[in-house]
Amino acid sequence: MLEALAEYGRSGERVPVAGLKRRTEERAGNEMKQSDAVTPGEILDLEFLTPMGLTPELLAERAGMSPSRVRHIIDGTHVITAGDANRLSAALGTSDRFWLNLQEAAEDR
Repeated sequence: MLEALAEYGRSGERVPVAGLKRRTEERAGNEMKQSDAVTPGEILDLEFLTPMGLTPELLAERAGMSPSRVRHIIDGTHVITAGDANRLSAALGTSDRFWLNLQEAAEDR
């Protein structure tokens, strides 16, 4: 599913999702299970910030967002809203729909 969402990447380019780190999720009974779920924040960090040489603070400045909001999106403690998607897309050259699709997919898991 994420590969289909990646089709909405930067200026029509496909955003690679292979090789992204996988989250470890805590399950009932304290067992830990490796998850194949990739968060929107991981994609933001690994597919945009790192290759572009951006820090969360620099992205926040470019996008008109607070640095703490960007950090919370990256660490998965803040969902991407329509306003966030609009700001991220303007700063990173993507579509709003790209970020909203990633967030919706994460919520469906």
